[in-house]
Amino acid sequence: MDANVTAKFFRVIKPEAAAPNTDTLLKNLHAKDLTARSIAVDEGIVLRLERLEAEPNYLSGEFCRIQKTNIPPTAGDDGLTPTVLEGGKGLGHLAAFRYHIPTQIILLQMNRLCATSNRISLYLGLAENKPLYVLDPVLRADVFKRMRHAEVRAFSVRIAEPQNLAALDDPSVSAMKIARAAAKAFNAREIEIIVHAGIKKKKEKIRPRLLQMPVRKALAKLSKAGDDVKSLRAQIVEANETDWIDLLEEQIKLTEVLDLNSGNPEGNYQERKKFLINFFNANIEGLKELYGPHDGGN
Repeated sequence: MDANVTAKFFRVIKPEAAAPNTDTLLKNLHAKDLTARSIAVDEGIVLRLERLEAEPNYLSGEFCRIQKTNIPPTAGDDGLTPTVLEGGKGLGHLAAFRYHIPTQIILLQMNRLCATSNRISLYLGLAENKPLYVLDPVLRADVFKRMRHAEVRAFSVRIAEPQNLAALDDPSVSAMKIARAAAKAFNAREIEIIVHAGIKKKKEKIRPRLLQMPVRKALAKLSKAGDDVKSLRAQIVEANETDWIDLLEEQIKLTEVLDLNSGNPEGNYQERKKFLINFFNANIEGLKELYGPHDGGN
């Protein structure tokens, strides 16, 4: 496991009022055996809740992605040797997390080989046969407040592998399917889209404006699409002043180099857990101010 550990905050939103709260869902999953917790979230991608610890107002734990195909070989002075695993087992790619129950905010270790925010959305939904439990990126407090009230005048997004990006299939951002069609037509591995309302012409009485609801849905979907979205910027208008905001860079996140022992899974987890606890504690008051306890409690 990489010693450079990055963690980001997300807010978990239930698909419907009747759906179990996230803490209840996680506890119910953990009560099952490991086999029952293992869920295929995509072709060849099996995820499971590996461990869970309960504290007042918090849950800490770890997700594991079990890789049984496309296993890389071992490398030595004699060259490459196929990696042989015990029957039925696979490589375990791990991502620790810490969840604050009153605000419904999860701090997730970012490991693209394991539990990305999209995969967790799928995992939680499939566990309850419900639609997605959406993980919305948590922006810095000042950016959050600005985005909530400002008008979005334009946005730009740069996408790698647009033909494979699941965000382009979402009905709420169907206009983004143009990107996939263009990538397929030109065999493009990367594509950049700029959406702008345009400049008011002399004969026009009203300045052109983007439709805010579809734009915000597109930005929300693309902001949690993972590493395939290389850049995402929005131009907002406040008091007749315009400003560009980098929605990927403004998410609350932290990267540190940890002393991780790959031969000691328990100690390895405890080091990552301590990192998440310290980072959460440093931000909890600001998060409470922005989100507060949600109606109905957990």
